[in-house]
Amino acid sequence: MSELETILRAHAAAYPQMQPQDAVKLVYQNEFGCGHLLQDLARARAHLEREYAGAQAQPLPPLYEPIGNGFCRLHLAAAKAQGVSAADVFARFADSAKLQPGARAGLEQKLARLALLAEQSALPFSAGALQSYLPGYMARGCPAVSHSETYRAAYAPAYRVVKVDCGVLSRK
Repeated sequence: MSELETILRAHAAAYPQMQPQDAVKLVYQNEFGCGHLLQDLARARAHLEREYAGAQAQPLPPLYEPIGNGFCRLHLAAAKAQGVSAADVFARFADSAKLQPGARAGLEQKLARLALLAEQSALPFSAGALQSYLPGYMARGCPAVSHSETYRAAYAPAYRVVKVDCGVLSRK
């Protein structure tokens, strides 16, 4: 089993309300990381600070959640609970965004693996649901997408994608 398949299965188990859009988001983040989010540093910093301020400090989810390809999701609620400042999270995020991995061909190969897992009923949505979602996504040029409304309502995601080896977070 590939690293991506392991990650997708783990996320399917952890997030049973995951929709095709959420799985595609995960695959996109696995391929491209987070660079697309830092076009405007001041705006990205302000957005993170607002999101961090609203996060309820809690030890769960874990601070880091692997998404493969050397990336992880750094959860803001866990960071806050562990005394990691918003400034430190942003610095780690900004350092990670400097890395520009990925290519459209790599994303398409990973989407094909996603489709195989859906056909094997290894994901919380049907292969048909994914097959309905993917043509429109591909026609739009495979952009970064937000989490689905279903996923947001169930899990209130608040994280930043960071490179696993991109600096050490300091505690307050």
